[in-house]
Amino acid sequence: MTKLSTKLATLGRTSAAKVHLVNPPITRGSTILFDNYEDFKQSHHNPYPSLDYARRGTSIIREVEDVICQLEEGIYTRVTPSGMSAISTASLALCAAGDHILVTDHAYGPARDFYENTLPQFGIEVDFYPPTIGGEISRYFKENTRFVHVESPGSFTFDLQDIPAIAKAAHANNVLVLADGSWASPILMQTLKLGADVAVQSLTKYMSGHSDVMYGAITAGNEEVRDKIHQMYTHMGMCTSPDDAYLVLRGLRTVELRLKQQQENALQVVNYLKTQDAVDYISCPMDPDHPQHTLWQRDFNGCSALFSFVLKKDYTEEKIAKFVDTLDIFHLGHCWGAYESLIYPDRPKRAFDCWSKDRIVIRLSIGLEDPQDLIQDLEKGFKAL
Repeated sequence: MTKLSTKLATLGRTSAAKVHLVNPPITRGSTILFDNYEDFKQSHHNPYPSLDYARRGTSIIREVEDVICQLEEGIYTRVTPSGMSAISTASLALCAAGDHILVTDHAYGPARDFYENTLPQFGIEVDFYPPTIGGEISRYFKENTRFVHVESPGSFTFDLQDIPAIAKAAHANNVLVLADGSWASPILMQTLKLGADVAVQSLTKYMSGHSDVMYGAITAGNEEVRDKIHQMYTHMGMCTSPDDAYLVLRGLRTVELRLKQQQENALQVVNYLKTQDAVDYISCPMDPDHPQHTLWQRDFNGCSALFSFVLKKDYTEEKIAKFVDTLDIFHLGHCWGAYESLIYPDRPKRAFDCWSKDRIVIRLSIGLEDPQDLIQDLEKGFKAL
């Protein structure tokens, strides 16, 4: 069986071989020409993976889709302009007016807003459920429940979900499972192998890894959801830039190496934070003190460098601002998963009780800087409190 590192170095290069290059050429265009009438006619019956119109992809975009599909171990992948567009497109593909869906309470903020405020406008009922409920989720099912949205670990609080248990309960009730695996990427966890029917990714994060591209992906695990996703993707007029596809492919070549180093760096920062009297709790799945650490050991091949912590005192926003503004290496930013370290304080919105208890949670995305420099930077922040 081909090892992961070899896959990352060799996949997505089919079109490059045709022109004797290492990397596939960037193929821009709107109109795709056909050699004859029969090929033109056939393209209407088999729009994927054939190239028939550039809105539905050019050769370099197909290369990215092929790589992601193989890494996810799915049967069909389409790329989108962002991770959020992957979530919204997949969700719309799986439900319709009159349906009910369940969403994990710790879902990515913009996704939560979409479920809470947009889908109800289309006659879709949305309920949230406790993230760590596991197989007990069946208590929340209704006759019209169509899918469950899972995200493991969750945004900001990093609680892990028992995806196999949720998927088993869902499938027993003819309910589908949509999984956001962006935190781990398919390098560290394949949600389809754990029981999900559809996997979504923000390729903006670790997979591209350089803070210079917005991209997402939807991968189907079976034919039933493949056809739904293909239809919705086409009807929504989704299209992505071939230039961005090139950047994603470039990032994919080194993602395994970056994740290994960033995990190492993150571990050193976590261990430092555990020595700080001002820190009350750290939520990092690879930390043995994490309440779902055993789930991390079972389901993941490693740990990404995104985690959070809370302080013992409920400091005012002004104090938190002083902490953050004192830092030189850590910068404020909404994104994560690239080579630079970021910090983001926020009060996560939750419908159920959570360890954060409405306190300000400080999220860290650890980059490729020397961890000792990062620790010294954080020390300045603690001194400023």
